[in-house]
Amino acid sequence: MDVNKDNFAEAFNKFESLLPTCKFVSFDEEMTGIFSTGEGMKRDDNAQARYTKMIEVATKYGIIQFGVCLFHDTGEGELTTTPFNFYVFPNSGSDLVMSPSAIDFLRKNNMDFAQWISKGITFVDKAGEEKLRNKFYPPESDEPKKYIVLTRTSDIEIIEKCMEDVKALMDDEKAIENATSCILQPNNSYLRRVIYEQLEIRYPNQVNVDKNEHGHIVVTKIDPSKQFEIEEKKRIEKEKQFHDALGFRRVYNALISAKKPIVGHNLFFDLLFMYRWLDSALPADFELFRQDLHSKFPWIYDTKYITSLNVDGTKIPDTCLQKCYEHYMKNNTENNTENNIENNKEIQIKMSDLVVGYEGDNAQYHNAGYDAYTTGCVFAKQIYHIQQQNTTTTSSTTTTTSISTNSSSIYANTLPSTVETACGNTICINRNLYYCLLYTSDAADDMQCV
Repeated sequence: MDVNKDNFAEAFNKFESLLPTCKFVSFDEEMTGIFSTGEGMKRDDNAQARYTKMIEVATKYGIIQFGVCLFHDTGEGELTTTPFNFYVFPNSGSDLVMSPSAIDFLRKNNMDFAQWISKGITFVDKAGEEKLRNKFYPPESDEPKKYIVLTRTSDIEIIEKCMEDVKALMDDEKAIENATSCILQPNNSYLRRVIYEQLEIRYPNQVNVDKNEHGHIVVTKIDPSKQFEIEEKKRIEKEKQFHDALGFRRVYNALISAKKPIVGHNLFFDLLFMYRWLDSALPADFELFRQDLHSKFPWIYDTKYITSLNVDGTKIPDTCLQKCYEHYMKNNTENNTENNIENNKEIQIKMSDLVVGYEGDNAQYHNAGYDAYTTGCVFAKQIYHIQQQNTTTTSSTTTTTSISTNSSSIYANTLPSTVETACGNTICINRNLYYCLLYTSDAADDMQCV
């Protein structure tokens, strides 16, 4: 489902309603660039050095698409998926940097740049949300409110003339019955503010104030019996304006609040870009970033790393997302070998009725929504394999860890040593060269070569 600013409100309501009951969330991003012009990655980089190089990229470039896919357990070994492909575009306060090579690559993969530029959903970060909240919902103060005091004679005359028009409206006993209003046309925004203040002082809770298509102030007399209805309408409109201003930040907030398992494929850059543009500037200290990320997303899974562990007993030479998806979803339905999932009988994946176009031969790789969908499919099959291996393991030390915060019908049965690590916040950094633990640890060496 492609989502832009035209259908974002409707899509977000659907996303928000489905999120609390999903098993896990997979995500992917398409960016305006992913390569640094500075010093390249080195095999002997420690976690801090690698992180420092990568935050340069995440800070410089931006996000074009943010794909999110929700996976629900419908029972009897079946998952239903609902992918959302959000086009996001920075607001006027942010510069946009694009890498020619990245844009050319996305163009060849049918990126809809026209939709991105003309209909991309704006967003703010944490600081931006705080500013908006103070604007729409200013904190209450014990100090008396200060109003503007006019000193220029011409300004005073203009305001008094406007107030005379309002008084005439208020003196009209049939103003409510006839739906009469008066239109005020101040010369500038400064006087417009003064008018709002004077109406508040002289006619508290007695008038309704709007703006017409020309930007003029429209004052109507309130029917006391409809005052609550009018105030409720104002509240809803203010809430809508606030939500519209937040934009895609609402999706990020919802994901944090849900505390669902988050799944990606080679996702470290995705995490960095998400944090940089939807949360705050990336801290220079990797440990601070890791702690804050873990507090927001306690469970993060990397399907590329899990693939490197050969959980189905078959080594995949190329662990890119497409090859992994074909291995787990296509090859396993065609080749019923001892090491493959047996015809995928135990776990079926079905597309939601809300979505059209991602199933069958309609592959759309490098579309963030589709990549999020395929990543989640790979993860579901990997979890099934780990569960099947544990079912046949007689070791008494085997434990079971649920990957769901709700129902317990899907499990990651952790095996000794490496598989247990794979299912708990261990991700690849810069393709498959390294993996890094995202949960906080006292271990001195938290980064190892794969």
